[in-house]
Amino acid sequence: MPAKPSDEGQESALPSRGSQRALIGRLYRAISLKLEHMETRMASGEARSAQDEERESRALATLINNFEKVTEAVAELDKDGSGRRRAGAGADAERMRREIAERLERLGSGGATKRGSRKPRP
Repeated sequence: MPAKPSDEGQESALPSRGSQRALIGRLYRAISLKLEHMETRMASGEARSAQDEERESRALATLINNFEKVTEAVAELDKDGSGRRRAGAGADAERMRREIAERLERLGSGGATKRGSRKPRP
């Protein structure tokens, strides 16, 4: 039976702050790209089947769910010994969350944003 890794080994396997921020940025860009496609399609008036709409909505929901999970995990890792959050990727994630929510709200109301208007800060 393989040896169980120690707590120290597991801690060293955690991604660095830079890779955590990069993952959040990649998820945000994937969501942004999906929203841009939806905005462009809605602006063009292109007709799609109900199945295509549902598939696209599920894919977007999955991306957003993954974004939430990753940002929550990073926020937990950013907590200091007293349980308070240290400054880190959490503030950027919150800004990205607000931008995604605003874009979804505009999509829901039938409006579209300018393409490429929402980009994460490095």
